[in-house]
Amino acid sequence: MLACGGSSDNTGTSTSSSTTSQTSQQVKHFKAGETVKVGDTWEVVVNSAKTSDGDDYTKPDAGNAFLIINVTVKNISNKEQDISSLLNFKLKDKDGTEGKDALLTTGVMSPMLFRIATGA
Repeated sequence: MLACGGSSDNTGTSTSSSTTSQTSQQVKHFKAGETVKVGDTWEVVVNSAKTSDGDDYTKPDAGNAFLIINVTVKNISNKEQDISSLLNFKLKDKDGTEGKDALLTTGVMSPMLFRIATGA
């Protein structure tokens, strides 16, 4: 699952209360190509995902592979927003375990901070 950071929930997550007054989250899964609205700030589309065995400088742990995800984000807020692939995105498996961040130097766009204009 891919999540864009911020304090707003995306439209794919809803919260419900159980009879014991505990709150649990029900997660909706989206397919590549579907648009996910994240609060009133972002529309995010996962365009593609592929695995990588790393590059000359960075290799995954034995038995693992890197997952490279190509996304498109659109700022739907009424002001400029900053976004970073390292700061605003997390990868979690079906059990909620977060993936590790890695910086690959070849074949991927650098994880710099970008300023996105309204509507862009």
